[in-house]
Amino acid sequence: MPCEEQDRLLRELKSAVDEHAQLVEEIVMLIRSGQTREGFQGLVRRAAEAKGKWEITRNQLKLHREEHGC
Repeated sequence: MPCEEQDRLLRELKSAVDEHAQLVEEIVMLIRSGQTREGFQGLVRRAAEAKGKWEITRNQLKLHREEHGC
């Protein structure tokens, strides 16, 4: 039987990783273009927050699997 909590955590993890990847891609494109843009630091902060979100979710998923064996 599928575990709904595990499925939810996996969806949340995928979403957070996708968000982080998109933000990092935007940062790389700005750096490569040589453009300085207002809001760059905000973009870096959002990428760090997204990384933190997927790290937390990854840890929650790991704990869930350890506790429930799924």
